[in-house]
Amino acid sequence: MAEAFHHRSDALSSVGTFAGILGGRLGLPILDPIAGLVVAVMIVWMGLKIIRASSDELMDAQTDPETINSVWVAAASVGGVCDVHSIAMRKYGGDSYVDLRIGVDPSISVVMGHEIAMQVEGAIRLECPSVRGVLVHVDPESVHVDDPEGHPLPGQVLNGRGGTGKVMHGMNVQ
Repeated sequence: MAEAFHHRSDALSSVGTFAGILGGRLGLPILDPIAGLVVAVMIVWMGLKIIRASSDELMDAQTDPETINSVWVAAASVGGVCDVHSIAMRKYGGDSYVDLRIGVDPSISVVMGHEIAMQVEGAIRLECPSVRGVLVHVDPESVHVDDPEGHPLPGQVLNGRGGTGKVMHGMNVQ
């Protein structure tokens, strides 16, 4: 991308330089410093655009809202998905990577939750061809309704079992 900005600034600065030289030849010497100022402003402007684009990529800037919406629609369209939230989408070069959380019926098996997650991944990749990686975190619907981060609260009952209030990797332990 930096190369494209560089070539564009070269072409435009050549036109400005030509205008300054032409003005000097035609007896309008004022055109030379004006053309020089215009070229300098263009170079600074292109440099700022290059810095912005590069720093956005380095800092994991979110992609455009339309693409994030497409990811949400694709994930929500999968059967068994009750909720889609916490979508984070980053660009690395020309590729995008998606992390998201889905809510599923808490009474289904782990295997079924995994199958739903795989279907969500496939739907996102089909809808958004630039997506290279998808990480789907599956939450039981009842857990993340009370806690958006998806962690059980101390003493919360999971799968009909009371807990001690200790939490280990998002699960109550006895």
